[in-house]
Amino acid sequence: MKKILLFIGSLLVVVNALAVSADEVREKYDLLEYEYQELEAQEEAKYQDAKNRAGIAKDELTKQRALYAQISTKTKEIKSIKKGNELAGQYAELAARYEEGLKALDAQIKVNEKVLAEFDKIEAIKNPKVKEEVKKEPKTKEKKEKDTKKKPAKK
Repeated sequence: MKKILLFIGSLLVVVNALAVSADEVREKYDLLEYEYQELEAQEEAKYQDAKNRAGIAKDELTKQRALYAQISTKTKEIKSIKKGNELAGQYAELAARYEEGLKALDAQIKVNEKVLAEFDKIEAIKNPKVKEEVKKEPKTKEKKEKDTKKKPAKK
């Protein structure tokens, strides 16, 4: 009888120890799950921030490209003024200042293109289907120009 009671007592101790360790495992799992959800929330917040910055960059880029075209046209117009004109020197200086503006604007365009390219990478990681579309599209104005130069003219 003592052996049976001793066996039952030992069995209860083992069962109790297993129950405690199962609770500890559950608590650790719950903590890990919480950390995972926090990381997902942080990732989503960063994604939304990048998406907002990309939207702003895209809008700015559209405006900047239109302004670039406008300034380029004006610069060409000013440069075409005849040298025989008595104000030709002043026109040349003005054209040089326009070209400086074009360079500064080009630098801003490149910054916005970089923001968009970085967002495209983030989007491709987050949504793999978009990745294929991003690969197919030229990313910058220069690449588009190079692509059109390489293609032979259709008759």
